[in-house]
Amino acid sequence: MLKLVSIFRSVDHSAILDSKSLSKNVPKEFRDHYERIIFPKAHTFDKRRIEALKYFRTNLFIAIPITPLLITAGIFLVIWMDDYDGLATLTVICVILFAILYLWYWALSPITGYKLSVKDEVYPHIFSYFGSDFIYKSESIMEAETFSNAGIVPRFIKEKCEDHIKGRYNGALIELTEAQLLTFRRPYDLRSQTVFYGYLIRLKMNKQFSSHTSVRNHQGWIRKVYSWVFSINLFPTKISELEKVVFEDPVFQRKFEVRSSDKSEARYLLTSTFMESLIDLENCFGEKSVSCAFYDNDILIAVKHKSNKFEVGSAFNAMTFVEESKFILEEMNIIFRIIDILQQNEKTVI
Repeated sequence: MLKLVSIFRSVDHSAILDSKSLSKNVPKEFRDHYERIIFPKAHTFDKRRIEALKYFRTNLFIAIPITPLLITAGIFLVIWMDDYDGLATLTVICVILFAILYLWYWALSPITGYKLSVKDEVYPHIFSYFGSDFIYKSESIMEAETFSNAGIVPRFIKEKCEDHIKGRYNGALIELTEAQLLTFRRPYDLRSQTVFYGYLIRLKMNKQFSSHTSVRNHQGWIRKVYSWVFSINLFPTKISELEKVVFEDPVFQRKFEVRSSDKSEARYLLTSTFMESLIDLENCFGEKSVSCAFYDNDILIAVKHKSNKFEVGSAFNAMTFVEESKFILEEMNIIFRIIDILQQNEKTVI
């Protein structure tokens, strides 16, 4: 709030970016890439950030006084019309509300436009560190239906995906996207609810899995009661047809429910090192809900998360891309580790 108030006085031009000092905050192996490719972008976008804040401040000077004027005009119109059936009143309220929403959409457009330009122009350069075939796009073409069929995300009737990452590591194809999955509360109920928000990861390797194996966090009793009250069948019924797999590790057994069409292959695939990497992945996102599946020759991973990890930082702070780079490096290194583990176990599995 203080930063928002301070924008009326002036826009901060004092941020001084130094590549050497900033690069000390990123992993050592990434420093050269940061100094050569990412830091020059930081300078450019910090200038854009300042320009965006200037336009935003101008828009605020217009939007703030107009908003109460629109509300006052709406009240006077309602009183003047002396509406009996309420239709005209409802129309006026809807028009005024739409006008206010559009006004603030316009006021915030310099900030939203600036953030979108950062994602489209800088994130591809961060991912290029992993290889020239790694691409990033803010719009996603990845579909979530396979993850639902595999039994690691609930059924849904609508999906919203963004932040699509695709590339190859040691011959394995990696795809990642942020997804919001929605469904109806009950049959014939037009209100929708979010049943999953987080990240979906698909790994396609040069090996085949004969079984369908699903690893899911144990569903809490609150979620079970909620599903029963609202009559929501969260997961595909065919998952319940798979056999439960019991593991010796009591911690793993309490945390996850494993079902598979081939118990022997499931135990070969789900080694202790693989499961440790899976848990490291959920810790990377700061959540405690990760599921995975070996399905249709793909390794599918779903990580629930409440916030967008690929969202650009506040426009009120200098843009350095340090935190964004650190998160991406940590996340991708864990995914690479999972691929390495599976490839090491390939001969044993076969």
